[in-house]
Formats: sequence, C-alpha cells, structure tokens
Amino acid sequence: MKPEDLQQLLSTHDSLLQGHRNVLGKHSRWNINDLIHRPPSKELKPFEATWQTTAQTADSQTLKSIEQLQLLIEKHATKGRYNDSLLVVNKLLKSLKGEKELLENAFSSDVLTKKPKHIPTQAEFLETLHKLYNEELSLRLNISTYYAILGAVINGLKHFLPIPKDIDASALDSICEQVSSAQTQLKQALVDYAEIKVIVRNHLADIEPQLATQDKTASTSEASESVRSENSESGANDSNKGPHASYKAFAKKNSRPRNSLSLLKSELDIASSEGSLSSVKEVEALDTEEDTYTQATGSTITDSTSTKETKAQKTEGQIRFEVALAALAVKVADLHRRAETNSHYKDAKEKSWILYQTLVEAHRDFHIEKTLTVDAFKKQCNDAIVNARPVLAKHRGWTETLLNMAYIVLSVASFGTANVISYLATDKWRFLPTAKNTDSETKLDQFAAVLQTLS
Repeated sequence: MKPEDLQQLLSTHDSLLQGHRNVLGKHSRWNINDLIHRPPSKELKPFEATWQTTAQTADSQTLKSIEQLQLLIEKHATKGRYNDSLLVVNKLLKSLKGEKELLENAFSSDVLTKKPKHIPTQAEFLETLHKLYNEELSLRLNISTYYAILGAVINGLKHFLPIPKDIDASALDSICEQVSSAQTQLKQALVDYAEIKVIVRNHLADIEPQLATQDKTASTSEASESVRSENSESGANDSNKGPHASYKAFAKKNSRPRNSLSLLKSELDIASSEGSLSSVKEVEALDTEEDTYTQATGSTITDSTSTKETKAQKTEGQIRFEVALAALAVKVADLHRRAETNSHYKDAKEKSWILYQTLVEAHRDFHIEKTLTVDAFKKQCNDAIVNARPVLAKHRGWTETLLNMAYIVLSVASFGTANVISYLATDKWRFLPTAKNTDSETKLDQFAAVLQTLS
C-alpha cells in the first residue's frame, strides 16, 4: 500500500459524497421529498407511520457502532498494536461483505426496478407504494452503512503508513483492492438507484391518474346500482329510516380504526415523519456543514435527535430501550409484510407482534409510568423473549434480534453494569438480514441465564 493508493481511495470516497449527497448525506438521505413515492399518510399501515423515524434512529446507532470501531483502530495503532488494529479493520470488512450481499439484491424486486410491472387496480397501486416505501428505506440504510464502513476502513488505513515492520504489506494491498472494488460497486448502485428513481416515479405518475379515473367510474356505477336497488326494495319503509340513514350505514361500514401506533408514538415521543427535513436547501446546507467523511478531518458522525424530549431528561437505560424498540419495529414490520403474501410467516408475524406489544407495555410501565419494579420489568421482558424465541429463531436474523433485545434488558436490569457500549460497538441496530452468527444461540442462552440470576 502506497500513500498515493490511499489518497486515491480517499478522493473517490469524497467524490461519491459530492455526487450523491441526496443519498449519502446524513441529513438529506432522510428527506421524504427525495423518496420515489411515499404512501399517502391516511393509507399508512401500522408501523409504517414510524418507519422513517425508526430508520433514522437505527441508522444513527449503526453509524455510532462503525465510528466506535474506527476509534478502536486508532487506539490500537497509537499504542503500537498494529495487529490488533488490523483485526478491527478485517471485522469491518466482514460487515461490509454482508452489506455487499444486500446491495447486490437491492434491485431484484418488482417495484425497485428499471422494468416496473403493470399495475391494473387502485388496490395494487397502493400496495406497490407500501412495498416501495419499505424497500427504499431499507436500501438507504444499506447504502448508508456501506458508505460508512468504507470510510472507517479508509481512515483506519491512514495509521498503517509508513507500513509497520510487523505488518504484512500484501495484506494491506489486499484491503486496498477490496475497498476499491467496493467503491466501484457502490458507485454503480448509486447510478442505478438514480436511474430507477426516475423510471419508477414516471411510471407511477402515468398510472395514478388512469387508476383514479377508473376507480371513480367504477364507484359511480356502483353507487347508481346501489340507489336503484335500495329504491326497489325499500318502498314506503324509506320514510321511517330518516334522511341520514344511508350515510350512517356507509360511515359505519367505512370507518377507520384508530391507528394502533398513535399511543406508542406518544409514549416514545417519536417525532412525526411529516416533521422531517423537507427543504432541499436546508438539508443540503446541513450536509455541507457536516460531511460524513473528509480527507482533512476524517469521520464526523453525529447522532441525530429524533425525540421531542431531550436525552438529558431520560436515563441511559430508557434511551437504549427506546432505540431497541424502534429497531425491533422494523423487523416486526418486515414479517407483517411477508405474511401478507406467504402463510409461512403467519406464526412469526403473530409472535413478533405479541413480543413487541409486551416490550412496549413493559417500557411504558417501567420507564414512563414508574409502576413496574426492576424485577417485574426483567421478568416481563425475559418471558416475552423466551416465548417468542422458538418461532422467531427459525427466521433469518431473528436470533440476533432477540440477542440484542436480551442484552438491553440485561443492562437495564443490572442498572447499566453490563457494558452495552462495547456491544453497540460491534453490532448493528438496523436489524436487516445479516450473515448468520453461529454464536448467537449460545449468547442468548447465556443472557437468559444471567437474567434469571439478577435480583
């Protein structure tokens, strides 16, 4: 690895940000106006109302984890422990491999594609919007993590110049090649995404008015038929029903249930996604001030506050538990979406929802209402995890999800004596599919045992 090799990697990394700030900028990538076509607010399903805020929170935690690893590289290097630094670099590269696999499959769906399918009905149009919203947020999380890992590795490599005597130069050359290849893949993915956004947006814009006209015509026809049917059947009895009878029947049939997440949003103080940054100029200004990585200063990752209540007003345990709940919601929502078209996910969907509800209730009673003791909180959470585990562990990524949740419960139940920070430095809160961790089952068993012994 030569200085000019590293300089080239840094230059490419910076040019990616400059050319695709709307996706790579840590503020602008969550600008709702830059998404292809968000579902109408009134049509948002459970979980979807908080997906964007959840994604931002999960993204923030993931970037923190990556930053911690980058700092660890520097810490080892300053003490002359270059082999330890190299181990951390390789850990980042291993994580990059998982993100690479996700990115390779990002455009294989039937909605986020250069060849969007024909949408014959309004119902299918809305379903397409829901699926597109989910996949686009997931893609942006994927790209964000991918880019951040590359930045951490590149900045970490600075500490290996000049090359230490106990480090194999060929190993550093190999890392540079991997980073360069990954940058090429990311650049192509960003170009493809930009092209797909235009194609899909235009496709939806062409179809939407056609479906609206079709739906209006069908509704008018149905209404006329309904009136004729009512007139022929009701006869003289119509006078006894009152002038608003038909409207009342219609309202009763079409009334919407109260959004089940509205209470949760209040409890967790989650800001409405409608309140996200929407001004392009405002967003670009923020990103210009705080680039994720620059050649001059290295990484500058900061945590974006997504709650109305400041962190100073909450305990560390409460903050961590809320972040865990937000990330868990992403995973639960994914199962709900899959279960709509695949009965294989039905049991997992139900178990995940029960788990989520139970943990939300435990959070409310313990952290907010203060009506639950530590022991009761620990038991309620642990029982929920244990009950959900047999079903959820069969699905990819869920053992790791339960492990993360158990660790947070352990930290809260032990008043923070468990070192959660070190755990967050090596694992992500994003909860998208990752390579299977063979140690997860063992770790989960260990945490369950520790939880049982805490008093």
